[in-house]
Amino acid sequence: MAISLEEAINEACEQILNTDSLVRVVLSGRRRNMVTEFERIDIRPVEIKGSIALQMSYSDGRANTVKNLNVEEEPLLKLFTSGYANILVEHTSGSMSIRVTKSGDALVHYEKKSLTRDLSHDKKKARLLDPADPFLLEVGISDHKG
Repeated sequence: MAISLEEAINEACEQILNTDSLVRVVLSGRRRNMVTEFERIDIRPVEIKGSIALQMSYSDGRANTVKNLNVEEEPLLKLFTSGYANILVEHTSGSMSIRVTKSGDALVHYEKKSLTRDLSHDKKKARLLDPADPFLLEVGISDHKG
């Protein structure tokens, strides 16, 4: 359904500010005649010291930068209006997808599905082999410290 971009962005901000049900947000692509600072931005809620913060992962094509921010409306509005063509907001009861057209309108798609939240902050890196594996210790690739 096509609605004005401002209405779609306001609705997306409302869903993001409701951190009780937010799963993740993805901003990607760039709108026509606009330049974005990053190729992709992933936002997800994390629990840090007993409170909810937003973890923003910026990707410029070469490196990923991760920052934790307080939940505030102003930085979100600035991100949404900075030239991204695709905005995906997932919450526990469904998702909202915004696609900005060439004319500047917003095509909004809603999907009802059940999603789960993961508020963990420091995730363990997925590795093919465990650094503490006795085989790696014997061969000399790893030591007792990892």
